[in-house]
Amino acid sequence: MSDEEITNPEPLTDGPGLCRPDGVLSYGTVARFFVPLALQAMSQSLTYPILAMIAARGSGGTLELAAYAQSSNLLFMLFNLSMGIVTTGLVYAKTRAGFRTFLRVNHIILGLVTVCHATLCLPVISGRIFRSILGLPPTIADPAARAFLYVLPVSILFILRNPYQVTLFNANRSDKAFAATVVRIVTAGVLAFTFSRLKMGGVFYAAVTQVCATGVEVLLSRQLALRYIRAQRRTEDTGTRASLGELLRFSFIFSLGGFFITLSAALIGAFIARAPEPDTMLPVYYVTSGLVGPLTYGATQIAAVVINFHGGRSRNRRLLAFACAAGLALSAVPLLFLTPWLFHGYYVVLQKFGADSYGRIRDITLILAFAPFINAVRSYVYGTAAYLKKPTAVLAGQSIFLGAALTTAFVLLNLGVPGHILGASSRIFATIISGLVIRASLSWDTRKSMPQVPEKAI
Repeated sequence: MSDEEITNPEPLTDGPGLCRPDGVLSYGTVARFFVPLALQAMSQSLTYPILAMIAARGSGGTLELAAYAQSSNLLFMLFNLSMGIVTTGLVYAKTRAGFRTFLRVNHIILGLVTVCHATLCLPVISGRIFRSILGLPPTIADPAARAFLYVLPVSILFILRNPYQVTLFNANRSDKAFAATVVRIVTAGVLAFTFSRLKMGGVFYAAVTQVCATGVEVLLSRQLALRYIRAQRRTEDTGTRASLGELLRFSFIFSLGGFFITLSAALIGAFIARAPEPDTMLPVYYVTSGLVGPLTYGATQIAAVVINFHGGRSRNRRLLAFACAAGLALSAVPLLFLTPWLFHGYYVVLQKFGADSYGRIRDITLILAFAPFINAVRSYVYGTAAYLKKPTAVLAGQSIFLGAALTTAFVLLNLGVPGHILGASSRIFATIISGLVIRASLSWDTRKSMPQVPEKAI
């Protein structure tokens, strides 16, 4: 992004208005912002089934699917080092000076993530991660290490996309951000169809698909955002300017929380690998998580809704009610895939699982179906903490998530619980505990910041 393009990046908001004529925040307004945002988030995650379909057509079959899933977990663990920058942009990048500082933070994180990813690709390090730390059998660990090298450009592209996505969100144009993601999904689908017809499968072609599709999304996001970046060139900055250090601290804390969650996902995989029948349980766990994951990620976009529309008590109650309704709707979707026709079409035909895997997939789905609802409610609390600029409350909850997930997985492993049930149960329990801790920390922090009444005045 050139200096000319960021002369004044304060967004031109031409999205839906905030309130009804009577001044009340309408559910329709919230839905018009949230639905494209959630669809974008789900579509981003829904790239995984397309990539999994290509990976599963390699010489290793579903073992390559599990390998690509493990490499993706490590990729997104690194990507989470930059996840906080989007929240930072929603809070701070609404003025020219704020956006310039935001860009500097984004560039710093881009360099950090690129160096980390390249270092982890070294054979001696990647081998130790996938074989020793994660405990994967060689049939999964070796292709996982190769896949992680192939997706290095994806780390760079994801971070380059941040300024354009933040600009569109702050302009209340989540629909345009979603449009760019739709093009990415279509690109991935076309490449997947082409590779399938040419009988080209495995982790390499899955990575090629992901890199090309993400590159197309970045270019289109830039094109859609430039209007809003240029439109406010003559607007003067007002208010207090946040420093680079403040934005770095804010972004780092929110990113670290996301890092803990992604790290827990990878470590849960290590517990499943140590449970009985890892070659069977890991593919079942990852293919089901690949379906529920996009819905859960969509539910987490409630946080952006809260940051954009946070207001008085009445408005916040409406936002909480909307979060609950959206979470319930998303939680109903995985259950539909247990019906015979959808099960056969998705799990058997597309993902190449046998019909005898129905029982295991049913059991894990009945647990993971709670994830979108729980995450929607948790994201309401998360967004409130971000709006109030209380990142330490979020960090407390995210840190507890990691501890709760690993403790639960350890206990269930020693109780002999099957690996796929172990993984799903650990995630659900940890999410609940995390949300409660964020809420408690936020309440405690708010009480501490309230002015105290002198004893003599009582």
